[in-house]
Amino acid sequence: MDTVTSLGSGIAVLTPAAGSNVSAIAHEATLLFVDAGTVPSASRLFRSSVAPDGAHSTIALLTHHHADHVFGAAGLKADRVLATDATDALLGARGDSEREHLTRAMPGAAEELAATAVPRATETISAPLDLDLGGRTISLIPVGHAHTPGDLVAFDRSTKTLFTGDVAFNGLVPVLRDADSLGWIRALHELLRLEPDRVVPGHGPVGGADILNQMIDLLETLRAVVTGRVQDAEPSLEPADLPERFRGLARAERLTPAARHIANELTAPHTDDTPTKGDTNG
Repeated sequence: MDTVTSLGSGIAVLTPAAGSNVSAIAHEATLLFVDAGTVPSASRLFRSSVAPDGAHSTIALLTHHHADHVFGAAGLKADRVLATDATDALLGARGDSEREHLTRAMPGAAEELAATAVPRATETISAPLDLDLGGRTISLIPVGHAHTPGDLVAFDRSTKTLFTGDVAFNGLVPVLRDADSLGWIRALHELLRLEPDRVVPGHGPVGGADILNQMIDLLETLRAVVTGRVQDAEPSLEPADLPERFRGLARAERLTPAARHIANELTAPHTDDTPTKGDTNG
């Protein structure tokens, strides 16, 4: 069941039964969305719940190119769509294949997804940028190649709330199909320097800065475990292969794909943007 949670100070978070978190920041006459969700119909309902009069200038921020974060964009009716240069390029190159993957994962949404165009940015970002929402500063920060080559986060300086997209997962195994695991760890360390009071991850419940530390711990642990198995032709991982603190994570079926991705990084670094098979939800 989809839920909408108010965090106060004009911030609301849509947590869907399936898919990614979508956040809204309403201030003065501006409405900023961080990510767009999976389908326009769900995003349209979320927009209506946070701005029932509709009288807002609307900005949509796409944190990365994965389908579960972008294909709801049309439902937000955004005047501006912002993404990094790399994310917009990946949407152009891989948007159709991303939609196909999402359709296989969500067959009930097949008709709506087929009628939905691949979203593209109206403005691209290559360096940190401060958005002024009528006196409220939202810092947009490209973090380089972490979860994907084009990751972008948003930091609300007035509430010290960090919106990470899939640079952070909370309570579940992350997707690594497009990741640079070392770059991801570096990005998380940089985000800790912001000293956020609250972190809204791409998937999982809202929490504090400990979410970032837990992600660092998990990624470093995965790299250490896989390093010991890197000579295996097809390394596999089960929860029992990890320390006790990670054995309760949801989506444990992602562990083996994650291990194989890291093994590939360690033995033959991946340098192009060829689509890789894997979990769509991430």
